Amino acid sequence: MAISYALLFVCGALLVSLTIYVLTGGADYGGGVWDMLASGPRAAAQRDLIERAIGPVWEADHVWLILVVVILFNGFPPAFAAIMIAMHVPVTLMLVGIMLRGSAFSFRSCAAAAIVRGVNGAGRFRSRACSRRYSSV
Repeated sequence: MAISYALLFVCGALLVSLTIYVLTGGADYGGGVWDMLASGPRAAAQRDLIERAIGPVWEADHVWLILVVVILFNGFPPAFAAIMIAMHVPVTLMLVGIMLRGSAFSFRSCAAAAIVRGVNGAGRFRSRACSRRYSSV
């Protein structure tokens, strides 16, 4: 049985999208760790630098994840159904983690007190770690 070029294209697109998601997610995850561990007199400057550096990347990272899900849904419906049924709880937890991380990043600019900003950064890191943990299951 010969493998069609369309199947190879879909598999290649899936692989490229997943690879880009993993690579851009690493920078985002590292920024969350740096944000959580920022301390001392330069903590505010470090967190501001993280916000400016991650700003263009943090939301675009999940576009690649959405593309992976769409390709899997359209290219391999039986596999998508089996994965989503078997992994319902981890996928739901991953989506909640992604949502909490995004809202923490958005509301961070509204936080006035330094304590609130520090707790917010730690929560963003934990929600990102939760979403990464369950996206790799």
